[in-house]
Amino acid sequence: MYNGCNRAFKKFMEFARKYPWLYPFTGLIALGWFIVRVVPKPSRALYPCQQIVTPIASGFVAWIIGSLAGLFPSIIAFKAGRKRLKSARFAAALVFFIAAMALYAGFLFVQSPIRLLSAADAPFVPEASNEPIGFGRGVKPGRVTWVHNPDAVNYTSSGNWWSESNLDKEVIDDMMSKTVRWLTGETTDTVAWDALFRNFNKERYNSDRGYQSGEKIAIKVNMNSSSSSVWSSGKKSFNTGPQTTNALITQLIEVVGVAGADITIYDASRCVGQPVMDQIRGNEGQDYQDVNFVINPEQPAEGFLLAVHDDSIPIVFADSTMQDYDQTYLPKCVTEATYLINFAVLKGHSLAGVTFCAKNFFGSVYHPSNTALKLGWTPNGTDTGSDGMYGIHYYMNPFKTSFWNKTSVREMGSYNALVDLMGHEHLGGKVMLCLVDGLYSSVNQGSDIKRWQSAPFNNDWTSSIFASQDFVAIESVCLDFLLAEPTMEYNKGSLDNYLHEGAQAHNPPSETFYDPEGDGTPLNSLGAHEHWNNAEDKLYSRNLGTGEGIELVRAPLAPKNFATFAGEGYVDLSWDACVFADSYIVKRSDTPEGDYTVIASGLTEPTYTDTDVTGGETWYYIVSAVNVYDESLNSDEVSATPDIPVDVEENPVEFELSLDTYPNPFNSSIRLSYTIEEDSRIRLQIFNMLGQRVATLVNTHMNTGNHTVVWNGRDDTGVLMSSGIYLLHLNSEKGSITKKIVLLY
Repeated sequence: MYNGCNRAFKKFMEFARKYPWLYPFTGLIALGWFIVRVVPKPSRALYPCQQIVTPIASGFVAWIIGSLAGLFPSIIAFKAGRKRLKSARFAAALVFFIAAMALYAGFLFVQSPIRLLSAADAPFVPEASNEPIGFGRGVKPGRVTWVHNPDAVNYTSSGNWWSESNLDKEVIDDMMSKTVRWLTGETTDTVAWDALFRNFNKERYNSDRGYQSGEKIAIKVNMNSSSSSVWSSGKKSFNTGPQTTNALITQLIEVVGVAGADITIYDASRCVGQPVMDQIRGNEGQDYQDVNFVINPEQPAEGFLLAVHDDSIPIVFADSTMQDYDQTYLPKCVTEATYLINFAVLKGHSLAGVTFCAKNFFGSVYHPSNTALKLGWTPNGTDTGSDGMYGIHYYMNPFKTSFWNKTSVREMGSYNALVDLMGHEHLGGKVMLCLVDGLYSSVNQGSDIKRWQSAPFNNDWTSSIFASQDFVAIESVCLDFLLAEPTMEYNKGSLDNYLHEGAQAHNPPSETFYDPEGDGTPLNSLGAHEHWNNAEDKLYSRNLGTGEGIELVRAPLAPKNFATFAGEGYVDLSWDACVFADSYIVKRSDTPEGDYTVIASGLTEPTYTDTDVTGGETWYYIVSAVNVYDESLNSDEVSATPDIPVDVEENPVEFELSLDTYPNPFNSSIRLSYTIEEDSRIRLQIFNMLGQRVATLVNTHMNTGNHTVVWNGRDDTGVLMSSGIYLLHLNSEKGSITKKIVLLY
């Protein structure tokens, strides 16, 4: 459905621009669709197709209202023409009549909603899902981890977002530990870090070695909202946080064995906040006191080192017009480091659309000619030319912006300066780990933190940490998360142009020769890019086994639609199958929200019958999903009161499941026959290979005997299923059986 909307919208835009006289008709159709679909049910406004249509519909309404203004000059010109016509001044009358028509027609065209949308302000429309480009990188190629724990943040507007009382340090430390273990598939932090360093050294230095004592590590944090070391109380725009940074430093010192003096935390364009330094220096041990903090020389603060550029290592931008404005250098704390960890934030951006790891590099560049305005350590470029002031910003904007009165746009298939930063051997080339602090998020680089509406956050803080050794993949995943969040304001234009360029840096769509060292050697692919299948499942090609792009590793989400059916001496439990789940755990209590006891684990199907209950009493249940990485949050609590059994059955209900009439595999319908020897409640369901329930064929109490049901290959909503293997699950209160069936077309 989503891919269909994407393709239809792109074709629609191309067609509408080719035939501008269709503007009123396309706008009217969009408005009608909005009225019919969204007005009766406002929640449909979040549907992908409606998110595409809504701007067209609203633009059409604005166009209708605004076009009325075009009538006035046209009427004046028409009246002037009529007056001259009465005076037999035919030539002059003709001129005014033509002017009247031209004024109104021109006004309609200029103000058309399609024309406005073509100004790079249209909603971002990604390419089709699960069509990877580029090559996966990392110890597990293309792998991105997402660790989400709502318990990490409990901020309620009291105190500051970074206050100890608003964050759970132990939970955040555990999240960082899971991050490195999930990324490598290892069971201990020590082995996981060794795997990360070894993979990086194999790729960069062709050397199978882990971290060596004395090697320096630079950590680029995002302090864009930190104009001084002192963070004002009540300030709600966030940076890479003190607790997440401390969790990383603790891992490096305690697990990897890095000396504090060999670690540098820096943002050369801003000032690292005092809360970050205090959090790290608050730990016992000299190594924590020896960690270096490097900041913008124009924002000096006690205890911080000032950034110094290395004029022996420039960045050579592929666009000659940009390169000609000014030379660009890197800080010595980066060029002298063996490794770089890019620790970004989860934010939208008013100029770049998004700001993750790639945009985080803007705090790593120096322009020597920019010292007059004290902007040397910014990405703004030279202050000697009217165009140069826009610096790197001018070469990465995905949509039109009034920033510095410039309206440049990096359309799809055009050069993007972010690729040069991501690929430079002393910048992106040194990144052995990309991290994104997603404990909080915000609409743009300077706005207040904001709760997310999208699932699974559900009007709560994002409380997440993302990680990858694939630079492009982590950007792609974080972009998909922002695209799924309705509060984001900058999901428009050509947001992933830099990812298409980076993933295919060896042969980019723009045909740019990316060579950021200027040594004549072009970049190779910087990683894998694709978009997930949908915002609910969040599956990429490696998750689906359909390609070699991205793999998103995460804990399962909490099971949904947990339901009970109480019978005589038993409680029948069912829930929706969870993506990423290998098994389920059922827990029970005899009081609401009481102390739960595990009554079943290792369940591979989303059903369970609890027969160890006392009839006439109320029982309370929760269920969680489990995979090899973690256990999900608990489901909502449900309760049931089983009846008191009249007779206790001594023998279990027996049943058989057989397939006949049509062969298995089948191509249109299949007849499912089963026999039960005693009366029983029966549930017969179809699941796909992801464990998602497709159809419920039977869910009722049935009498002894033979029974038959036909499945026509459609789900519960009537949608025809695709070819593939499905699981047929028959369940009674006394047992269950599962068989595979194959649908072929």
